[in-house]
Amino acid sequence: MLMAIKVCLVDDTEVEGLRYAELLSDSDRLLTRFTFPPSDLDLDVFFSEDVGLFLIDYELIGRQPNRPHANYYGGTLATALRQRSPDTPLVLLTRRTLALWHHDRPFVEPSQIFDGELYKDEIDDDLDRVVKQLSELAKGFILLKAKQERNWDELLVALDASPEEEAALLREANPPADGWTTVQASRWIRHVILQYPGVLYDNVHAATALGISVESFTTTELQSFLHQARYTGVFSPIDGRWWRNRLFRLRENIVSEVTSGELSRLPFRDAFQRKFQIELNHAVSVVTEKPGADWVCYILNQPAEIENTLVYYPDNRPSVMDEARVSFKAIRESPYVKDELFDVESGELLEEIRANS
Repeated sequence: MLMAIKVCLVDDTEVEGLRYAELLSDSDRLLTRFTFPPSDLDLDVFFSEDVGLFLIDYELIGRQPNRPHANYYGGTLATALRQRSPDTPLVLLTRRTLALWHHDRPFVEPSQIFDGELYKDEIDDDLDRVVKQLSELAKGFILLKAKQERNWDELLVALDASPEEEAALLREANPPADGWTTVQASRWIRHVILQYPGVLYDNVHAATALGISVESFTTTELQSFLHQARYTGVFSPIDGRWWRNRLFRLRENIVSEVTSGELSRLPFRDAFQRKFQIELNHAVSVVTEKPGADWVCYILNQPAEIENTLVYYPDNRPSVMDEARVSFKAIRESPYVKDELFDVESGELLEEIRANS
């Protein structure tokens, strides 16, 4: 039986802190204890035992009866803990309303100080998912911390990547240099490799690349067929990730097998149905509501035809990753589209697209 990850939950409110600590300990994955923030920022109170993850409330300055109050915020405590314990993950714990109110403040960007963020309502709404996410984060840090050489080969092992298949693509994704720290490696893996589609695909991108619906992609029969393409490395997301090149290889293998000797090649959907007598649904475009989608709209996170999208520049993703594209439907209807993130050529088309809505 695996040992539970020891979590230290720091909150200035005793009732709430104890409640969430109890909820998060209601499994064999986490063992969570509640701790008040020390008024003098004395970190010794946190290290009476080996802590595997810190959950730190953003607002630590409230007053408790008969207790001195802390005169700092969660980010201050996290910065001090990072210096004291650089291989331990730090997760911001806050309320969704507070995060929205402070949406332009640095604390809501995990990559600045924290290794992740967790809304308190998520614990109430989907406890099992939260426990799995925190457990996977802590285990990932433990695995990276144990690496001795801190070199490229050990990163590949942590990712469970093939040196023949994935190493070249990963090299193009700006990995940390040899001698990397646990935090550097974790941020590259979690905020680049797992975040941007290109080397790995989530279910929506994987399904669209195969020309099928997400519902068909997640069926037991297809998942079994594609199991060799599943990402099993460090920080594996609950909803899964898929090696793009392995998906494409499996697609090509089955198409070649069922069309051997034929002049024309079948789409993956038809080849799979011919081999297994299992019907898969098409990927349907969010723009035209017809089959034929071959890209994913960055804003709506739904399939679209690439010809009905424009290139978008919302981030600094490495060039090896798929480019972000926004569908015409999102341009016409979504309030989250930012015109300044299109290039000049695309920007000239925006008014025309909206005028044709």
